[in-house]
Amino acid sequence: MKKTPSPKLPVLPLQLLIILLVGLYWQYGLVDTHLFSRPSLIEPRLVELWNGAVGLPPLWRQVAETLGATIAGLAAGILLGFLLGVVFAEFPLLRDASAPYLNAINAVPRVAWVPVLTMVFGFGLLTKVIMSGLIVFLVVFFNVLDAATHAPPLLLRNVVVLGGGRWASMRDVRMWAGLGALLASLPSAVALALVGVVFAESLAAESGLGALMFNAMHTGDARDLMISATLLALIGVVMTGSVQFLQRLLAARLPPDIAGDRHD
Repeated sequence: MKKTPSPKLPVLPLQLLIILLVGLYWQYGLVDTHLFSRPSLIEPRLVELWNGAVGLPPLWRQVAETLGATIAGLAAGILLGFLLGVVFAEFPLLRDASAPYLNAINAVPRVAWVPVLTMVFGFGLLTKVIMSGLIVFLVVFFNVLDAATHAPPLLLRNVVVLGGGRWASMRDVRMWAGLGALLASLPSAVALALVGVVFAESLAAESGLGALMFNAMHTGDARDLMISATLLALIGVVMTGSVQFLQRLLAARLPPDIAGDRHD
């Protein structure tokens, strides 16, 4: 006898209810306003920041800078990480020779790269993009490298039997083996891209949500701190949701053995 599947509870209304309850408690509950402020106090400050408070660029421009740097760093890190991961998987000598240096770069705490990049590239957008791209590159590169290195040996031998060279091996086998790993690492890459930008803005930028948060921490302004944190969370949710939609879209069009490597 088949079991009747239990009805699924609607997720969106439950999520909205949680937001409503948190907002009500934040406004009327026992909350330290010096640390967390209140929505009624944040709203006028948000309008002031959006139009450009004294000594600060307009908030919409700071959001655009943070979002633009995150997207640029994410795209650059994914592209370079995927391509180099496939190439290094095809050439063992290159992989083995560069392994100590890549491992050393990966072992350095991410925040430690900000002063170095600032000295080289100065304050501004380029430093944020490079910092974000570097973090994403390391995540994507090592995941794709591992998957492409362990591509099915039978398929690699078939390429050789059919007269294909290294380019054919990378194009027809290793690239597809690494694509599943790339899809699996996309949500983490999005989060780390945003983290990289916020790190760079906090220590080496004059504008952006990271800089706004850093300045709020030093001045003790809970309103600016909560505004920047909330906007960063919204950016993260939107970007992660977009990437997960892209994952499902691509996985539905990929061969089952590749799409099956993706971890939800």
